Formats: sequence, C-alpha cells, structure tokens
Amino acid sequence: MLAERADAIDQSMGAKVAQQALDLVALAFETGTSAPAQLSSTRTTTLLRLKSVIEARLHDPELKPAVVAAAAGISIRYANALLAHEGTSLERFIMFRRLQHCRQALGDPAQLSRTVGDIAYSYGFSDLSHFTRRYKSQFGHSPGESRPELR
Repeated sequence: MLAERADAIDQSMGAKVAQQALDLVALAFETGTSAPAQLSSTRTTTLLRLKSVIEARLHDPELKPAVVAAAAGISIRYANALLAHEGTSLERFIMFRRLQHCRQALGDPAQLSRTVGDIAYSYGFSDLSHFTRRYKSQFGHSPGESRPELR
C-alpha cells in the first residue's frame, strides 16, 4: 500500500516514512534470524508486532512498557517473556532502539544543524544528562563524538 501512495507523500515526510519502512523490514528479518527455534510463528508474529509498536512510537517521551504492551494487545509479562529470548526486556529494548536512532541521527551529515539535545528530545528523552550517560554507556563515547565533524 505504501508504494501506491508514495506520490502523495511530501518530500520532507518521504525520508522519514522510507526510514521507518526500512526499519520495519529490518526488524522482520532480524526477528526471523535471531529468534530461537522454540518461538512459534504466533509468538514470532506477536514479537514483530510488539517491535513495530515500539518503532512507531519512539518519539513519544511517554512511551513506557505498559503503553507498548497495551498497544500490542499483550501483557507486560508476556512482552518481557518474548524479549527474554533475545536477552533483553521491554524497557531495555525501548531504550536500546531510542539510542540506536539517536546514534544514526547524530552520524547523519544532513542533521548537523540539529543539536544533540534536539535529537535526544526527538526520540523521547526528556533529560539531556540522562541521555548522555545512557549513550556513553551503550556506545563507549559521548553523543558529540558521533557527529561527523568530530570523526
């Protein structure tokens, strides 16, 4: 359906829609290759739906495990059980995906005009020092060191 409506999407939104579509496709392949064999197709489908909900709402600072689980139509406990097969929890997965998106934006030369804080806030972080600590813990360097001009 996306291909049929591609002409209706303005250029500024086109890049965002394309990136989200690619992220969802990547998640589908990631789920297919990293999910242990003991996950049934129903559980795998539910996991993919859960991850899709997260991807679609990463920008929301109010995105919490309870909100994600409810939107995916499952309990927090079941969501955590699904993600446990990947060695993570719902809360950690949300944080990890936010940090990955921030890292991608920070490394994008087209986004050099945006501040580190602007990028962090756009992916749901509400405290810049918390974001910086989490980012450094995850990637081993500060967010500013991810900018192309500093490489």
